[in-house]
Amino acid sequence: MLEARDLTKTFRIYRHPAARLWEGLAGGVRHRRATALAGVSFRVARGESVAVLGGNGAGKSTLLKLIAGVLLPDRGTVRAAGRVRALLELGAGLEPQLSGAANIRTLGLLLGMSEGEIAARREAIAAFSGLGEALARPVRTYSSGMAMRLAFAVAAHSDPEILLVDEAFAVGDAPFRARCRAWLADFRRGGGTLLVVSHDLAAVAELAQRGLVLERGRLVADLPVGEAVDFYLARTAAPAAARWEEEPAEHPRLAAARLAGARSGSGEVTCGERVLLDVELAGGRRPAAVVVAMAVRDRFGQTLYATDSGARGLRLELPAGGARRLRFAFAADLQPGRYTVALGLAREDSPLEWRDAALELVVVAGQRRFTGVVDLAARLERTA
Repeated sequence: MLEARDLTKTFRIYRHPAARLWEGLAGGVRHRRATALAGVSFRVARGESVAVLGGNGAGKSTLLKLIAGVLLPDRGTVRAAGRVRALLELGAGLEPQLSGAANIRTLGLLLGMSEGEIAARREAIAAFSGLGEALARPVRTYSSGMAMRLAFAVAAHSDPEILLVDEAFAVGDAPFRARCRAWLADFRRGGGTLLVVSHDLAAVAELAQRGLVLERGRLVADLPVGEAVDFYLARTAAPAAARWEEEPAEHPRLAAARLAGARSGSGEVTCGERVLLDVELAGGRRPAAVVVAMAVRDRFGQTLYATDSGARGLRLELPAGGARRLRFAFAADLQPGRYTVALGLAREDSPLEWRDAALELVVVAGQRRFTGVVDLAARLERTA
């Protein structure tokens, strides 16, 4: 259905906006080449769903644009047996000055639909988007989520056989994401092929069967999706201890954090072991009352537990230019695996800082056995 062979793409990075005019006039070329993709090859079968994983700058969006024909490769080929439809950069193809209703026609034509097909499916597209009366307004008045709802609704009714999606669900609200996922499930059952880029690992695990992992433009893994997620997270694992060195700031900030087992003294703990999270704060130019938050997340980015110093009844007064240390203690009642800990800092009236996946918590098997993610320590009692 879809095959990429030796896909390679480089871009020119100019040192100055007017550099093109200077080439050959002032001592040579004023640009450098950056490789976005280097020799990427893979196949996707009909009806298969594949996720492309990787950090920022790994080449994910470039790969989708090459498959969609938006970009041409420097070397390599793409073969697609079927109608390719793409949802790439947010708002691509939308005319801001036109209404949402008028943009249904514009996007439909860009996606290869005929005037007759657009007219016949207009009501279904409008209903799927859920935009209602907002379709009469100019798209420039839309939020990013509304724009994506319109774009996805048109793409879903353009009879795609191969659908390319780049972060389309990141901005939609929960009901629309549910509608999209239901449509994608039907699309796959009908033999449709999906290639999706997303940093939402929970969505990736639900939508995809395979995962391609890109690093600096190279394909480093092609695995079943669960194994691909684990591979990607292992390559980008957060440390068990971190220090964030910065110049004295106007506002309070997170200065350092360390995660350890109460018995082991390391970031690797046994299931059920007590975990100690030590956080160091640095004061700003003025004294401030602050709140420190923490969240434990699984490998798909889903929050398993979150709390903050205010919720635990601790009032933190941070002196100007001073420091404070505090400790969260909790039980690692989790299945063996890798987890991340996010940290946040706020004044009592406004957020100041958030560090996503600041630390990594590794839970290994112990004596406790349970099914699921979290051990709720259920007890069974006979009541009659």
